[in-house]
Amino acid sequence: MKRASTILPFLIPVYECPSSVSSCDGLIQFVDQIMPPLSETDEVNLFVALPLLAAAFTSTTKVWETLDSATLKLLSSMVTYLAEFSIRSDHNAHSRSAAATCLFSILFHRSEDGDGRGGSDVLVIQKLLQEVVLPTLVSSLDSLKTEVSDVLSPEASGSVTVEASEESMHSAFSQVGDTLNFISMLVSSVHSVVMCELCNRVCTHILYLKGSAAACKGGSFSQTGDKIAIFLIELACNGTSQFPFTETQVQLVTPSEQGQQHPLLNPASHVYILPASAFGSMLSVHNGGPFWRQRMTHKTLPILMKTLQEQAKSQNPPALGTLAVVCHMLCCLPSSLLGSSNIKQILPTLLAGLVYFSKNSSALAQSESISSKPTDLLSVILAALVKTLAVSPEDVSRRLCIVIVILYCSFSHIRFLLFAFSLHSKLTKFVGIIIPSLLLLSSSSESSEAYIPKQIIVLQCIEIIATNPHARNSVLREKDQVVAVLSAVVDHPSLIVRTAVVQARNIWCTLT
Repeated sequence: MKRASTILPFLIPVYECPSSVSSCDGLIQFVDQIMPPLSETDEVNLFVALPLLAAAFTSTTKVWETLDSATLKLLSSMVTYLAEFSIRSDHNAHSRSAAATCLFSILFHRSEDGDGRGGSDVLVIQKLLQEVVLPTLVSSLDSLKTEVSDVLSPEASGSVTVEASEESMHSAFSQVGDTLNFISMLVSSVHSVVMCELCNRVCTHILYLKGSAAACKGGSFSQTGDKIAIFLIELACNGTSQFPFTETQVQLVTPSEQGQQHPLLNPASHVYILPASAFGSMLSVHNGGPFWRQRMTHKTLPILMKTLQEQAKSQNPPALGTLAVVCHMLCCLPSSLLGSSNIKQILPTLLAGLVYFSKNSSALAQSESISSKPTDLLSVILAALVKTLAVSPEDVSRRLCIVIVILYCSFSHIRFLLFAFSLHSKLTKFVGIIIPSLLLLSSSSESSEAYIPKQIIVLQCIEIIATNPHARNSVLREKDQVVAVLSAVVDHPSLIVRTAVVQARNIWCTLT
């Protein structure tokens, strides 16, 4: 396997060339003979053959024009095996990604029905969801529930037990996350981890694109995309939903009352981030017609708004799953599509999440022993904040900042959120209250390389706020504090962080 990984980067470009069309038939037959793998030798052969086949499929559409009917039929028969291979965590991750690329290429290029709606593909996707994905999801969720119960139980106190449970916990989170991502990618155009230029028919950018091609292709595919999107957002917001095209009800682990008060350190709360991330993957695709994203928003936004209204009555920090959905929507959808009234209701959740994460940075570091999902969520929170500050700075200054004041003091005032928006029409003097949260995140004691991208985004937010014309007076009042904190961070060991700190500090120093 190690030797194959050193040779593979030199072989893949060969199969990206137009001349690879002639050898595609033989490669397909070779993969079909060893799929599913029954030995270690088969695993090694697939480790080489699947990336080559994926490169050939995604390099040019001519491959699909030259394949004869017998080979196309052979590819259709491989769909189930490819799905089972790519969703199982006991196979090599590189091979699984290549298998997923092959699977989605096959689904995308299958011949359509006579009415042009691709109804047979819809049936194939439904079959994969029912026969492959659902059993794996139920099994992985059961394993995760067991791990969560073991970690929260008093018996898990010994160091050996805790260490073992941490490893198995990460494995369980990974399996559930992979399964949910596979659900969102089942109707995707391409999922590629090989460096290759994707064909224009499939997408317009390079490397690891995920999103709903079912929604993009329209027709009967739109209904498939709707069901999958609704399933994921209900799972993220409510913890329970009916699995698409079945009568099976999927239930996530329910956080305890104490877990809802401190979600960063509660494994059950982390689980809700997984379907939200898969839902964000569907929203992030850039391919498709002009109205599929509007349709998906129309189907899922009411579910989110209802959940936010219910959670606004709680005194707890924002639920991590709902917070993740809010951030993904703000990142991936234009403000004109969400609507000003909806943005007005979802932005408090974003800012509440920012305040909670900034005040619990030590808990965030401890949460790594459970899963990496909270740190990933922090990145999405900051990305959503950057976009909001850059695109709608007036909305932030006039609608959000008094909410930050309230939340920064105590989360017991969360039920006051919606009422706070109507207090005053000009709230620009409160925009500076967001800065302490950003300063806490920028000067966090976390020194790992994985935290550097988050620091860069935080510094970008601080820089954007300095140029906000709607909060001039508030910004000037915070000037001394910001300059002092940034001056302490300027000796960061990372060059890129030091550069960003200096740039942000220079902007604040020149404010008059």
